[in-house]
Amino acid sequence: MTWSLLYSGNSAGTDLATISLVDVPPGILAVKATSQTAKPTWFLAARITAKVSTPGALPLGFDSASFTHREAVPIGDAILIQLPTLAIASNYAIAIDPPIWLTQLFLEIWHQS
Repeated sequence: MTWSLLYSGNSAGTDLATISLVDVPPGILAVKATSQTAKPTWFLAARITAKVSTPGALPLGFDSASFTHREAVPIGDAILIQLPTLAIASNYAIAIDPPIWLTQLFLEIWHQS
């Protein structure tokens, strides 16, 4: 198993935008965020949401369904997120939302498959 860099970026400003990644395959994500402008007492760098939706209709009359996983990304620490392989769909859509009070964010996301 090898690690590959999925995303690396630096954002700055008064309203940091959501970072969106699509077609992320199942596996393990290693996420690390740092901020030069964060106060020492701040914990949250971002919230990361991984979502996969089913294609087509499901039994019991449902048109579609989704699997969603949300995780807090702390400032200065790395976290691991498991994206399980699901029989209903193949890839995930990832959204990273920084909090409104953060004015600078450096983020790296690594993927192991």
